[in-house]
Amino acid sequence: MKFSAVASAILFMLIALIVVPTAHAASPAQDLPDPAGDWARVQKAGKLVLGTAADYPPFEFYNSNFELDGFDIALATALGKELGVEVEFNDYAFDGLLDQVKLGNVDAAIAAISVTPERSAEVDFTNLYYIGNGAVVAAPAFTATITSPADMAGFTVGVQLGTTYQAWAQEHLVDAGLILAGRTAHLSLGK
Repeated sequence: MKFSAVASAILFMLIALIVVPTAHAASPAQDLPDPAGDWARVQKAGKLVLGTAADYPPFEFYNSNFELDGFDIALATALGKELGVEVEFNDYAFDGLLDQVKLGNVDAAIAAISVTPERSAEVDFTNLYYIGNGAVVAAPAFTATITSPADMAGFTVGVQLGTTYQAWAQEHLVDAGLILAGRTAHLSLGK
């Protein structure tokens, strides 16, 4: 089979995305993924199994036909087509998604996952394909101006579990004493 330059680049990105457990020892009974054999295993199976968290439009979500849709879904589907394999998606809660990769339940994950030093110590990442900006979102009746963490003192703040926004809220709002830990709601607002 001849690979084009695009297919070679995609294959490199795919292999880079597949997890290599680096810092944690597993129990002797646990089978660890074999990074060297991952592509051969995917080829033999004829499919790439990806984990996602389908609660983050426009990246991944269920459309009106109850089908997975969004940028990440389209990207992964195009990668599978270029690589000549079927793509199967498994939907998980975002805060458990990387565990699914580390356990070998999926070949890789795609879910607008922000790269952090902590996550990089657990899994490998591809090159960045999207860089976004965070924002504060409020109901139309909200009239205060938010320009710094101090402006959020006393408010209830919603973040999604396991996200970079949860880590930011913990450090800059809860640990700084601006809001009480019980004043954070776990919502789907960012990754």
